[in-house]
Amino acid sequence: MTLPASVLSPVIAYALDERVFVGHDQTIGFGFHCLPRPGAGDRSEQHVRTLLEDEFPPGTMMQILLYASPNLVEARKRAMTHFCADAGNAPAAMMRGAVSWLYDHAGGPFDEFAGVWLRDFRVAISLKTPMDGATPTDAEIDRARQTARRMERALNALDVAPQPMTAKSWITTCSELLNRGEHASWRRFGEVHVDEETPLNRQLLDLGSRLRFESGAVDLEGGGHLAFLSPRSFGESAWFGMSSALVGDLMQGRRGLRGPFFVNVNIHYPSAESMKSRLGKKRAWTVNLVGTQFRRWMPALEGRYRDFETISRAMEDGRRPVRFSVTLGVYGRDRDELDRAVTDAIGYWGEYNTILLRDRYICRPLLINSLPLGADRRCDADLGRYHTMTTQEVACFAPLFGAWRGTGSPSLHLAARDGQVMSFDLFDGSTNFNGVIAAESGAGKSFLMQLMTTSYLAQGAMVWTIDNGGSYANLCETLGGEYIDFGERPMSLNPFRLVRDYARENALLQRLVASMAAPTQPLDDLQNATLEECMKAVWAEYGLDMTVDLIAKRLKSSKDSRDVDLGRRLYAFTSEGQYGHYFAGDNTISFSASYTVLELGGLKNQPHLQAVVLQQLVYQIQQAMAELSRQRRTLMFIDEAWELLREGEIAKFIESGYRRFRKEWGAMVIATQSLGDLYGSDVGLAIAENSATKILLGQRADVIERLVTKGQLLLDPGHIEQLKTVRSVRDAFSEAFFQTDRGTGIGRIVVDPAMRLLFSSHAPDVSAIRRHRAAGLTLDQAVDAVLAERARTAMAAE
Repeated sequence: MTLPASVLSPVIAYALDERVFVGHDQTIGFGFHCLPRPGAGDRSEQHVRTLLEDEFPPGTMMQILLYASPNLVEARKRAMTHFCADAGNAPAAMMRGAVSWLYDHAGGPFDEFAGVWLRDFRVAISLKTPMDGATPTDAEIDRARQTARRMERALNALDVAPQPMTAKSWITTCSELLNRGEHASWRRFGEVHVDEETPLNRQLLDLGSRLRFESGAVDLEGGGHLAFLSPRSFGESAWFGMSSALVGDLMQGRRGLRGPFFVNVNIHYPSAESMKSRLGKKRAWTVNLVGTQFRRWMPALEGRYRDFETISRAMEDGRRPVRFSVTLGVYGRDRDELDRAVTDAIGYWGEYNTILLRDRYICRPLLINSLPLGADRRCDADLGRYHTMTTQEVACFAPLFGAWRGTGSPSLHLAARDGQVMSFDLFDGSTNFNGVIAAESGAGKSFLMQLMTTSYLAQGAMVWTIDNGGSYANLCETLGGEYIDFGERPMSLNPFRLVRDYARENALLQRLVASMAAPTQPLDDLQNATLEECMKAVWAEYGLDMTVDLIAKRLKSSKDSRDVDLGRRLYAFTSEGQYGHYFAGDNTISFSASYTVLELGGLKNQPHLQAVVLQQLVYQIQQAMAELSRQRRTLMFIDEAWELLREGEIAKFIESGYRRFRKEWGAMVIATQSLGDLYGSDVGLAIAENSATKILLGQRADVIERLVTKGQLLLDPGHIEQLKTVRSVRDAFSEAFFQTDRGTGIGRIVVDPAMRLLFSSHAPDVSAIRRHRAAGLTLDQAVDAVLAERARTAMAAE
């Protein structure tokens, strides 16, 4: 049976100035579009109760609709335009390709492991009240507007970013739920045009689209199928935030409603006095039966008695009794996929003792009552899907919660465990832009840093990577960067030729020289004071011609044996010492490329020199950042160098560097393999305290527990348990736990196969690329060749 669009909703008009909708069912209403709140807590419970317990007039219908929107048009556009449009920008081309690959897979599961679809969770909250006539009076409009203002305040307190529902947003939401075909109007521009000359309810279906109601499903002709399920009964207990668990298991990310769906909760507010009277009579009848022999033949009486006692106590505490229904709608591209979605939903909700049954013969009224502002109070009695509870219990089922959506700017485009589109940017931080990454070996640390590097280069940033293992050679070649290997050719890093303001830079320079003299133990206060005085005098006399030789000579000329000893300890870095050529003459390192990799692996047999070179590079990069005068973003990544950061003066040096980077509109990101490294040393604590962002990949549970016991890992218990579950699945995704001043959550890093192979440090991937490079192929050609080989192997195996 097919029906015209107008029968799907009573909404016929919208008054722009008053922001109210009018329906032919003699109702006036309004609504808000919201973003699901990430996580539920005690304060949010009170805010939800405030939302539900307003003094609504009898006959009021409230709807809370959570839907996994397939409308990713705006998200894709924001991600694509975030990167440079220059066709010759290799990083931008790579990032736009990765974005396209991810969003091109939004029409189905984007990974085989989790089977979850990419989507954008949204909440539509609407409320309507009866009118005395066919058109609203001024008093009814004023009452609706006052109620809307109170609801908006409650939603703002809940922190769900409410936006008033308009005719365009209402039609767009309904269109996303009803028009699922490949050429649906919302897929082109992300919203639907409104014809002001036509009643709103006649604009819900695209031209040429029809709905056919069948047994147990709605055929969205050309757009798949829709089925409805309703709870037959709920478990004996419920908790606030349970609605989030019914959508998906964010703790493990393996169970839940993985495909397209919506959950709609309708709340009917009858007369409070009549409800209390009815409930009182039913409770008295139940109490009487429980005390008789009927108890033997009616086991359900015990449960019914407990329910009435619970409701009675809640009413005594001031909770309002209401009637509410829950409807779950699931989609399938064909009937087989639809039936699997139904089976999965029944099984998953059953894990929470909620028994779902598929609705077969009332699909049409359930669809009408699920669209925003479509709830009909007459269906309370007609459909048999409503339950009596107080607002205290209804709050547990209000679908207002979801996964963390990220920081806002899509420098990294990720997916939450439930498929929510997620974005992240270091520069969204409100206190500083620094970060630290901690991950066990093989958890994807270098992969993530290469992805971040590519993304920021694609935005026009200037990036430096200091590495100690050769992981960035391929990326540097692909992006046309400059690769400087300190083990291959002689070079000078003389820091004094770079000084622009000695008074401002003397602290860093002093710590650099102190590291030359004291590789493992910091200098004491007297030694630091002596070195500071000496360097100040040498600078005053020689300026940019200042050298380590001159500092050592002045110290050794002192009559104090302690000064002489300090000067002798600088010998290795003077022109006569084994490291002197690195710090004499003109500085030969220049940063002209947008991307520079500074490889320290060639100095691994000279750890003292390696540590000093690292500090000098940090200082020189800071100087380069200052020259840009905030004209462009600048970032420095340090990977595989934690052993060099742990001891001596370098700890103070890095701490100073972290604090200075914000002033230059720059970001400093250091990677380590263990959270224990981060919180187990002075330099680690300094880095953690000066990093607004912490990105934690796979970590051992015992390390996490030890840090929690020591009070060093400041996360709530729920996030602690989430952190223990962070994992990577090869050839599918890597998970990362983001702790930022914009929120906390887990994101899945998903990229196209070519980028995944290029960034991989997995031995078979690295050797496969090397084999093709040895045959004369370029890096891009080698990556394509490996992918083609593996595709042929996979096809042969099938």
